[in-house]
Amino acid sequence: PFLADPTLRDALISAAASGTLIIYLSSVGIYGDQQGRDVTEETAPAPRTARAKRRLAAEEAWRALPACRLAVVRLPGIYGALRGPVAKAREGNARIEKAGHLFSRIHVDDVALLSSALLARVGGAQDADLWDAKGCCLINCCDSDPSPQHEV
Repeated sequence: PFLADPTLRDALISAAASGTLIIYLSSVGIYGDQQGRDVTEETAPAPRTARAKRRLAAEEAWRALPACRLAVVRLPGIYGALRGPVAKAREGNARIEKAGHLFSRIHVDDVALLSSALLARVGGAQDADLWDAKGCCLINCCDSDPSPQHEV
């Protein structure tokens, strides 16, 4: 459930009400299987898994908070130290081997850089087109080279 811990929930709601930027790291999984079509921030969500449905519900719950300055960052598979195919193999997780199936991904350092940039530039006139009338923005963030999983 969305912010089930009451202490954490109250602290975050208080911070959001004071104008603090909240960055919610979500998942491109909320788009479901797009059958190879490109996905943008304008693509309608079509979550298929329980996890993706929970992510979308959390996004909607954050957006419903009054006076919330919110950046929803939808991420694909994250790779980096202790992440990615080698770590998954160690954990016993199977890879998806599907001809023509491409994966977007992002390095963990790039997630940190984007979050830092959002915090540094929130409210700047140069970024006015990012934010909607309620003070929210949505960003799909991934590298520009989708690849089969065995290449990731």
